[in-house]
Amino acid sequence: MKFSLLGPLEVRVSGHPVPLRGINQRATLGFLLLNANQVVATSRLIEALWGIDAPATSRKMVQNAASGLRRLIAEHGGSRKATELITRSPGYLLSVPEDSIDLYAFQRLSKQGRAELAAGSWESAAVSLREALALWRGPVLSDLAETGINWPDLSALESTRRAVVEDLYEAELCLGRHHELVGELEAIVDAEPDRERLCGQLMLALYRCGRQREALMVYHRTRKVLHTEFGLEPGRALQDLEHKILNHHPSLALDRPAATVPVPVPATNPAPSVAPEPVTRPAAAASDGLPRTPAGRYRTERKWVSVLMVRARLTAADDPEHVNQALKAVTTAVTEEGGRFGGVLQGRMGAQWWVLFGAPRTREDDPERATRAAPGSAAGRPPLGVRRRSRGRRVPRCPR
Repeated sequence: MKFSLLGPLEVRVSGHPVPLRGINQRATLGFLLLNANQVVATSRLIEALWGIDAPATSRKMVQNAASGLRRLIAEHGGSRKATELITRSPGYLLSVPEDSIDLYAFQRLSKQGRAELAAGSWESAAVSLREALALWRGPVLSDLAETGINWPDLSALESTRRAVVEDLYEAELCLGRHHELVGELEAIVDAEPDRERLCGQLMLALYRCGRQREALMVYHRTRKVLHTEFGLEPGRALQDLEHKILNHHPSLALDRPAATVPVPVPATNPAPSVAPEPVTRPAAAASDGLPRTPAGRYRTERKWVSVLMVRARLTAADDPEHVNQALKAVTTAVTEEGGRFGGVLQGRMGAQWWVLFGAPRTREDDPERATRAAPGSAAGRPPLGVRRRSRGRRVPRCPR
């Protein structure tokens, strides 16, 4: 007999489902399985099934459910030595082999995966954690949850699943699979932007994909959510990660040697074949346009840059399609006008744009260039308001 809790409650014998009767029987079995191989008091069962609104006949109803479960176990071939529901004061004990419950398999695999992760065995850890998560068919006891049951154990197991997901992504990132993870991470972080560890993993994956600007935008979005909803700042780990991304810290790169790719030499005349020598391809240019050192690293220095911020004022009455077209037009205008004066569009968030003057090349008149660019970027566009400010930032220095 196999019991499945990680999703709708299921009982199977030799791969075939066993029908369960009524919500009381299902809820009683579910609660006993969550507390398998330990005595559960009848009063706890009553509270789990009905809370403070238990009917006067609740104890008799639990007894009926327990009797029905005993018949079900006997009818469908459950050996008394393998699976057995025992009456033991002050309630019941469901004796079940641990390999018969998917929850125990999940706990065993996740524990194994975390041990492998701590030991630095990334590949083995990823396999174990993937197997553990594959056992989930949906929220724990989702069929019971649909009836209004909200046991603390269900929330605790969901939290455990989330932690295992984060451990899996950590192992995958250590294996250099950031390209494959970005989509999954973006979907989860969009749904739960207050989860700092996942946010950090998405930031790292985006950074390693050459998407530094988007990685920083993820940080600022999470920071805004934490501040708005909880009055908190991101934790030290997330703040440190943001600084490392801004500075292109070497610790964020994977410690892997450059791949060598054999370059075939076409033969023009018959001659003895000679194996071509492997040629190491130069590192690809960074997505931000800054050249890398031969080792693929950046040098950093602290310097002053001038930042021009352009903000569009939108109204609720604006048609979304027209707003989208207007934002694209403003992006083009800001890029062109900033470029005329030596500025580079650093990023955009919503209806705000940032143009940098002084990175990577610093000029004495950068503040003046930013000031001169501001009227041009807003000219002829009534909905735009421009604010200017300068601030110090740590920016990459090009290798000499």
